[in-house]
Amino acid sequence: MEVTSDFKAFQEAISTSLVATTRTTNEISSEDLGFHRSLDPSVAASLDRQNARLLSLAQRLLNNAASNSEVVGPSLPDADAVEGNWRGVVDVVDSLLEKADISLDEYTGVVKRLSPSQEQVLATAPKARPSRIANALRSQDLPKPQLLFDNVPTNSETDAFKPLLLSKPYATVPLDDSLRTFTSGSGAQQYQHPYQTEIEQYIYPPSLYAVADPIPYHPFESTKATFVDTPEALASMLAELKTAKEIAVDLEHHDQRSYIGLVSLMQISTRNHDWVVDTLKPWRRKLECLNEVFANPNILKVLHGAYMDIMWLQRDLGLYVVGLFDTHYAARALGL
Repeated sequence: MEVTSDFKAFQEAISTSLVATTRTTNEISSEDLGFHRSLDPSVAASLDRQNARLLSLAQRLLNNAASNSEVVGPSLPDADAVEGNWRGVVDVVDSLLEKADISLDEYTGVVKRLSPSQEQVLATAPKARPSRIANALRSQDLPKPQLLFDNVPTNSETDAFKPLLLSKPYATVPLDDSLRTFTSGSGAQQYQHPYQTEIEQYIYPPSLYAVADPIPYHPFESTKATFVDTPEALASMLAELKTAKEIAVDLEHHDQRSYIGLVSLMQISTRNHDWVVDTLKPWRRKLECLNEVFANPNILKVLHGAYMDIMWLQRDLGLYVVGLFDTHYAARALGL
């Protein structure tokens, strides 16, 4: 059989296996594994064994892929580390795909590897190949939205971060008293957290500790999300959020074309309504008005794995959360 035919058969076999694996993964992820864990201890034990096996396999694959490159493979001691070190995983995979691109170019004849003299190497050395991500970005002339912000972020800040707050709803300590500086352990001047007192004194409502049946969410087909991309839509959303007893919040953040990163999208839901908020508008700082809800101790804010979300809200939008319920830590406390 021709070498080309052998390669095509090998490629098709790999593609078929990957498609089957992806489909199985999607099917498994669509199941309520937490429910099945609680229902059958043997299922929980089996899932734990498979998680450990797959985590070990992923660690070995990453170490092997990074062994002959400048990329350092991330350490994955547990499942939580996958999310925390996801950028490192992406770097390894991207490096591996780039090597595959180069090898395929050589195999197909697009690029030929020769053994010339040292002088020829110096004279004809090819330029470094741009990364796949760089190629993807270069193929689209995308303007940077942050250049149009009313408050353009900079990468040269050396002073301590000063909270963006212009007002402080539901304050126990007035705003002026909340913006005082202190000297950190390293000797640097820093601003204190403006809602530190309010957060430390917060008491969760009794309803949070009451045993109750879950309230099912509305079917996807019967609901729709409202896109918030104007100050008028923001005001309408805020008015409805003020009437809620609990809301769910999630952020999308990227730092591909920005050193410090940007909150690029915010999703907010009540029991009956969903909003998708465009946080890349030039007037994004007007979203600070959401502190009338986010800082309201009578409205519970539900997030999942909120560690970075909380910092991004403060850094980009001047939003502070009082009354946070993090489902990530709730799940861990329940052993899910």
